[in-house]
Amino acid sequence: MSNGIEERLKAAFEQDAGSVRTHTGAYAENRRRLRRDRTRRRVAVPIMVAATAAAVAAPFMLANTLRDGGEQDAASSRLAPRVLDDPAKLVDPASLVRVSGVPGFRAEALGTDGSVLGRTPDMKVWRAGPGKGTPESTGVRARGGLSTGSGAFTWIKPGGFDLECRDATGTTRVISPQSAEAERPVWADGGFVAWSDIMRQPFTAKGCARPGKLVPGNVGDAVAFSAPHLWVVDPTNDFVLRQVDVRTGHSVKGPLPAGVRRHTMADQDQIWYAAANKRVFAWVADGKLRAADRQSGAQDAVPLPEWLHPGKKGAEATMTAGSRYVAYSVTGADGHRQAVLFDPATDRAVSWRGVVHVAGDWLLWSDGKDYKLGRLR
Repeated sequence: MSNGIEERLKAAFEQDAGSVRTHTGAYAENRRRLRRDRTRRRVAVPIMVAATAAAVAAPFMLANTLRDGGEQDAASSRLAPRVLDDPAKLVDPASLVRVSGVPGFRAEALGTDGSVLGRTPDMKVWRAGPGKGTPESTGVRARGGLSTGSGAFTWIKPGGFDLECRDATGTTRVISPQSAEAERPVWADGGFVAWSDIMRQPFTAKGCARPGKLVPGNVGDAVAFSAPHLWVVDPTNDFVLRQVDVRTGHSVKGPLPAGVRRHTMADQDQIWYAAANKRVFAWVADGKLRAADRQSGAQDAVPLPEWLHPGKKGAEATMTAGSRYVAYSVTGADGHRQAVLFDPATDRAVSWRGVVHVAGDWLLWSDGKDYKLGRLR
């Protein structure tokens, strides 16, 4: 493991020598943190969800609903996703847009404003959205770091480690004070951008205006963001999940989510996924999609077919949360795509033979080689 870490850091510092600055005491902390196995959650599409205006962190999920064990899932474990014949039935027909016209375009980010950001195989970045079904070139290329919303978008250029942000006026700035990790998600919500640097430290910035700051008191990996709250998990030391208000640094902690295992240095990484909105924290682990109410702690669980279980060889997965729905999508090594759309308010789940993303009141889904976008009813 240490060789892999050293190679990653060596590549990062050789690429942009001297540009990575650490906060006070970061060296010892990072050495300790990077020596242990990390739980990886590859969420390729940023989570764009409705912002909450609450000035104080919402009550955290009740501890006894999140502990490992199946007794809390018994009531809803009988649920199984039925096949959705047409996602267009869920959206306002007047808002429906077919996103097409650019060969090889793959949507990777959906904003709460309905904006769509994606790439073609040559790494070129394209934008579409309400009233703009044909993606338009942004003039940039990216290897990751895509997020979009409020007229702005972010990216990490090929071979680079800076998170760049372009606002609605076309002004571009680097907002990462000490790099960004292209293989981890970037979230844009409520005027904030959140990401992890190459040391897996979480950062946030207020839009594109100025460089971001380290999230106060962070210990662990960022897994979900719903402004102003960031969820950080530590499965190796404290074995907790923290909900952090990025404006104040105030945090509330609870146990690891059900299905998320404690780790030691000898354990193999567990792959799982998470998303959040102002009502629920949702995650996929141990063969189930679960959602816990942020106020009451009540938990629902949807069993997933084995093909949709996290960690399948060669598969890629995304998890997003909108104002109402939670979406989990898997693209297999053979290109086969399958998604589950879950409504925590009704405890109902449906499946779709394709990819689904949700953000705010918008729904985006694949339709053959194209995509369709619409505002939810």
